[in-house]
Amino acid sequence: TPQSKALDWVVNSSNYATYPQRRRVQRYVLAAVAFSLEGWGSNGIVDWRNGGEDECLWIWGWNDMYKILCDSSGRVTQIGFDNRLVARGKVPVDVALLSD
Repeated sequence: TPQSKALDWVVNSSNYATYPQRRRVQRYVLAAVAFSLEGWGSNGIVDWRNGGEDECLWIWGWNDMYKILCDSSGRVTQIGFDNRLVARGKVPVDVALLSD
């Protein structure tokens, strides 16, 4: 499932243990959303999993219009998508974990 892939990626491909709880959840949610889409790394769509550690700097498309937006405290406020990404189903309910 996208959720199991996201959990594996978050725990094994980042500095997970050093992040506060809020950031661990946030990275998991973004990964779950990403793994529920098709098209990463093709047709000019950037695969953010190759990006930096700061998810607030991730770009999800061929330009920075498709980026993650965060507030001044580093909380995700918007997820911009390249319209060439194709959903394999529904947006995961895990997105609700981004709310306060």
